[in-house]
Amino acid sequence: MNNTTRNLTKKLTSTLLCLLLLVINSNAQQQARISIEFRGGLPSLLTESNPSTAPFGGLGLRYSFNKYFSLSGDANGGGIAGRSAKAGYFRNSFTQIGGKANLNVTAFLPQRTDAWSRFNAYVSMGANYMMYYYDKDKALDGKTAKPYFIYDAGVNVKYYVNEMIDIMGGVTFNFSQTSAIDNIRGDGKFDKFALTYVGLAFKILPEDRKQLLDWAHLPIRNNEGTKQLLAKLEKDMREVNKQSNDSLAAQLRKEIKTVDEKVVTVNSKVDTLDNKMNQVLEMLAKMSAMQTAQIEASQTKKPTGKAKKDIVPTNRTTPIAKKDSSSVADTSNRYTINPKMLSYTAPDGTKIKAATIDQSQVKENYAIVVGSFVQDQNAIIARDKYVDKGWDAHILGSAKSQYKRIVIFSNNYFEAAKIVTELRATVSKDVWMLDINTGKGVYIK
Repeated sequence: MNNTTRNLTKKLTSTLLCLLLLVINSNAQQQARISIEFRGGLPSLLTESNPSTAPFGGLGLRYSFNKYFSLSGDANGGGIAGRSAKAGYFRNSFTQIGGKANLNVTAFLPQRTDAWSRFNAYVSMGANYMMYYYDKDKALDGKTAKPYFIYDAGVNVKYYVNEMIDIMGGVTFNFSQTSAIDNIRGDGKFDKFALTYVGLAFKILPEDRKQLLDWAHLPIRNNEGTKQLLAKLEKDMREVNKQSNDSLAAQLRKEIKTVDEKVVTVNSKVDTLDNKMNQVLEMLAKMSAMQTAQIEASQTKKPTGKAKKDIVPTNRTTPIAKKDSSSVADTSNRYTINPKMLSYTAPDGTKIKAATIDQSQVKENYAIVVGSFVQDQNAIIARDKYVDKGWDAHILGSAKSQYKRIVIFSNNYFEAAKIVTELRATVSKDVWMLDINTGKGVYIK
């Protein structure tokens, strides 16, 4: 072993001893836990060689100072096999002995459940000597066996089964000071390998703990003091719970009272708004009744025969959308007519005339268009058909268009939409609404 290796070994040993003394003095337990570990597994070379099956076994002795820190001594032996491009297939044996310092990282986790507290994960660091035996090519080092200094780092997990047994598993990474483990020399790279294993740990209990286990089956006859202590603890717990429940109930009652007061305030506002809405609805109903009375008062008896076709309206009033077919409103003085007159000669030789209304002179907001015609005769006949059915129909003309539209006027959008819906269902699906103010159609679903 060279000077560099000796110095590194001394430094590592000094560090471990200092850490051991610090843990023992700061957080030692009266009863230490000693366990014997048996393990077995497979080694794996972490070089360019391809590993093959070569099992190993090991034995360890662990001393736990507390739940955080423990020291262990280990002895392993087995084989390392593989195949490399330079040396070909090789299979050699090894033994190693050394020590480790183990730190339980899971012990630092707060509030672990009972199930998870059975699992404990350790990180470890240590050093050992390895004796390597060449089964082939014994002339490689000029010896059949050679010792190497090894330092390692690893991770292992223990599962607590009971006070006597732990199930364990882990992996240890070994970093050697030679490049000849895979029968290759002179490449300048130190060999590295891993020992992956599973095993069991058997714990040696202190004498007083062992006697407690031996006596666990014996009944305790005089346990009155324990019963009294338990009764007192239960009483204290009931009082504490009652105080907590009373405080929580008082807080909840306060919150419920606050919410009830807010509900009462909201209900009062809703009643006020409902009362005002009813007043508005009553007012609208009265206005509608007055408007209906005015419309009915302005109605006249429906004209019949040829005289109905010769009506020429001059003045305008509010039109009636639809009335009973037995009476049609007199439109002779409702609208300012277009000078353009429509006419056609009936089969009996009678000449029938009708006036058209200019769209610019209409003061209603909407016109329900029930038909458009080019021929005067067709426009007059269509208008008379709607008049005979009780509709206040007119001929709407325009100097810019040759079409004569048969329309029903209305000032109210909802009334006009209702008429469009009714005529689409009973007369024609092509009925539509015209906005007089914009000259554009209004979409009605």
